[in-house]
Amino acid sequence: AKMGNYNYQRLQQPAVKAAAASIHACGQNDTIVAADPYTAIELSYYLPQCEIRFYSEWDTLKGGYTALSNSPLRIAHPETQLANSTRLHYVYNGKPLLTMPPKLVQVSHNRFNELSVDSYSAE
Repeated sequence: AKMGNYNYQRLQQPAVKAAAASIHACGQNDTIVAADPYTAIELSYYLPQCEIRFYSEWDTLKGGYTALSNSPLRIAHPETQLANSTRLHYVYNGKPLLTMPPKLVQVSHNRFNELSVDSYSAE
């Protein structure tokens, strides 16, 4: 609470630009899911043409994330909310914490420092 939204780890080794480059382009069937609002905001800078969704347990967000409160881009239950996805890119720091829909098969994993991009396909 004393530090706000400041994240020292990501400041030391920023990797979102490289992660976004690995996604290339967004098609109509592509879904990008950031593991948190912070990563979603960073990705939206590098991939402005893409719809970037983000995971959050809470609907109402505070601090620097207030603009994302009650957002239709918020994912709370990926297994059900992303069930119709055919191609999905999951961007997260550290270890993956979300479970993707069972019909999606992981087709690639790219790591950029602590940031990872896992791509899934239903095709």
